[in-house]
Amino acid sequence: MAMIPRGGARRPCRNAAALAAALLLLSRAVAAQPSHAADVGDSPSEPVATIGGEKVTLGELEASVTRQLMSLRQQRQEVLEKGLDKYLSNQVLIREAKARGVTMAELLDQEVLPKVETATDADVDAFYARNKDRVVGTKEQIAPRIKEYLAQQRRQQALDDYTATLRAKYVVKVLLEPLRASVDSKDAPARGAAGVPITLVEFGDFQCPYCRALEPTLEQVLKSYSSKVRLVFRQFPLPTHSEAAKAAEASLCAREQNKFWELHDRMYSRPEALKVDALKAAAGQLGMDAERFGRCLDSGKYEAAVKADLAAGEQAGVTGTPALFVNGRPVPGGAVEYEVLAKVIDEELKRVARN
Repeated sequence: MAMIPRGGARRPCRNAAALAAALLLLSRAVAAQPSHAADVGDSPSEPVATIGGEKVTLGELEASVTRQLMSLRQQRQEVLEKGLDKYLSNQVLIREAKARGVTMAELLDQEVLPKVETATDADVDAFYARNKDRVVGTKEQIAPRIKEYLAQQRRQQALDDYTATLRAKYVVKVLLEPLRASVDSKDAPARGAAGVPITLVEFGDFQCPYCRALEPTLEQVLKSYSSKVRLVFRQFPLPTHSEAAKAAEASLCAREQNKFWELHDRMYSRPEALKVDALKAAAGQLGMDAERFGRCLDSGKYEAAVKADLAAGEQAGVTGTPALFVNGRPVPGGAVEYEVLAKVIDEELKRVARN
């Protein structure tokens, strides 16, 4: 059975053979494998090799492996953030248990377990109805595992809620800064006013089902943060998607006629109609000059621009789509749920307000 990852994230489309097998539904948390990658050397001008007496510098080497280095830094950052969260939660629990003169187990028995609601048959029915397309087996067969999964979720939520109150009580302040990538958004298609505190950049692929699944989340973000968020779209067509590159060019041809978002929305709503002929037909239906659009698309006018977006995404550590950046801060998880993205946006708004 396929698992819904904690936090509601849906795995992104991956480049080449990197599409991972789906996680098992109702399985226990997968152990993370920390990657502690230290930067080599101190200065970009430091020589790391010579060719015929000519130096090869650290900066040149790093430029050639930018994507891999960013990926390692992202892994390291995730490990640090998760480790810090776990450490702080444990520490406030230790302090509270000591202050009360009880053991940690006794504290949890008193404050957490009584707040965990038992999963009912109605809860199981509702969960199965939402996820039946992604599970194997009848409801009766997997009901015990659904109940255990829901129980685990509720225990964890009760623990998270309680430790949140203790963090406030003991005045916990997180000073670890998030990792940020340099993601240019200046000349890319955008929704929302310029000058707002949050720039949300998506690297997307019009043939990627996870990008399509992300659309309701992005629409909700734009509605909820209408005066605070600007959404920028950059192209990242994967080579495994045969129609994605031309679809990306088509969106930029539509932009010439101020119809980028109209065609963007249409391509995601009709993934079966991404072939060139269908895109040309769509141009006329969307009120564009169809002949001008067709000439643009046939000429390959924006092929270089699409490749430039791809290169920029790779430099920022993008390996699959959708890839989101909030003020340059990577948002792990691909097609994340609204609550996940809103949490990151709220954190960034607080940072902006502090600064």
